[in-house]
Amino acid sequence: MRSSRDAVKKFIKEFDSSIEAALKESGKLAKEDKRNTVMDQDIIPALEKHLGKKHLTWQEIAEEIIRKTPTDLGKISKAINDYIKREPNK
Repeated sequence: MRSSRDAVKKFIKEFDSSIEAALKESGKLAKEDKRNTVMDQDIIPALEKHLGKKHLTWQEIAEEIIRKTPTDLGKISKAINDYIKREPNK
């Protein structure tokens, strides 16, 4: 398959813009977590926000939850309990 020069230039421009936005977002997430180093835990949500989301398996979801801080785990627990109270038949 062939691509025109203009199509490739447009792709590169859009990709660069998306990567720049993801890097800015990941830097913001690192700072919110009081770190000066961008890590996987910052990059992954930033990429998902700016490039698309990946559907996780149950095992991947469990692994992601386990990586969270105790404070975040408390928030997750509260959200689940609130959902159960709102939707008792589900």
